[in-house]
Amino acid sequence: MKKIKKLRNYRFLSIVLFYLFISVVMYQLYKRDFIWNGDDIYYHFQRILGLSDNFTNGLLASNISISNFGVIGNGINIFYPWLTLIPFRIFFQFTRNWISAYYFGILFYFFVSFLISHYSMKKFSGSTKSAVIFSVIYNFSIYRLIDIFTRGAVAEYIATIFLPLCFLGFYEVFFGDEKQWKTLATGMILVIYTHVLTTFMSIIFFVLLSILFIPKLKLNKNRIMNFGKAVVTTISSTLIFTVPFITEESFQKYGVPDKQKLVGLNFKQLIYESIISNSRRSVEGNIYNVGLTIILALIIGILVFRRFNFLYKSLYCIFVASFLFTTNLFPWHLLQNTPIEVIQFSYRFLMFATLFGAIILTQSIVILFKNQLNTSFPIIGEFYNQVSHLKKK
Repeated sequence: MKKIKKLRNYRFLSIVLFYLFISVVMYQLYKRDFIWNGDDIYYHFQRILGLSDNFTNGLLASNISISNFGVIGNGINIFYPWLTLIPFRIFFQFTRNWISAYYFGILFYFFVSFLISHYSMKKFSGSTKSAVIFSVIYNFSIYRLIDIFTRGAVAEYIATIFLPLCFLGFYEVFFGDEKQWKTLATGMILVIYTHVLTTFMSIIFFVLLSILFIPKLKLNKNRIMNFGKAVVTTISSTLIFTVPFITEESFQKYGVPDKQKLVGLNFKQLIYESIISNSRRSVEGNIYNVGLTIILALIIGILVFRRFNFLYKSLYCIFVASFLFTTNLFPWHLLQNTPIEVIQFSYRFLMFATLFGAIILTQSIVILFKNQLNTSFPIIGEFYNQVSHLKKK
């Protein structure tokens, strides 16, 4: 038993170091002595600076930005969560340079994203191999890299880190082990403290999935009670943000910020830009896309669809639906002047297509290359071999 425990610790440490190594390599590739230009980077960088000034002045939980956005005491943090921006301020404390602090913050979130992705897939599939494959696919997905670099959508990118945790928790509460309600609560709390729109879209997805899979919902008293626990915990843990937000929204009517006409992405162009993994900005003629890996998930998923169990068949259908939902094949004009219009851009739903596509591609690889994976992951393969040998003894 001691040898098994030692091997497990060795495997865990090896995986953590592997993710840390990848994160550092990514950091070395993207860090510069300037901040990469992006659609929203100026806005988010100003939020980070304003939060830091608040902390310096002892305002540890202020929703008002006192030194940015016109220097008029702008209530930006009433509407935009700020908790997950704190690591950038912490790194500034050590570097005393905002550019370095920003890149160290991104490095930190790269690493955290690998760990959360791995944990979520490990719990979902029960396979360390699947967890490693999924973590690599999800964290190198084009849409998420576009989010952080091309768009400079820092908050949305950080929110996508917690999406696997949210959907794992949702699956466990309604279809798996309902005792894992804390996973759902933790994921939703982190998303709420990061990005309101991602919270809104995630809730929409949860509702739609619940309706679609009503026959498969394993509803009983315990599940309903545990779901209630997750809801109560989430609400009570986010009151520091939600109370000022709801109070302000109730006090007067606010228009949709930077209101846009809801238009689906051109289907043919989306496929083309995804195949070439175009990561340029939209002002350069690009449309934000999912990249080649997710297109491969669409194709390979069809080829191995019959070998999927019901769960993965369902996930593949959800994946395809979420992908098509972002395109002009869906009548987006019907959602104009509805609460959905607050999302501004249909491509935001590509975060869900990316998540489910990464799951499908992971399972497809496991099915197609089952025998080769031990040689592809020698550390993991050796661990399993050792454990199997010890069990036989």
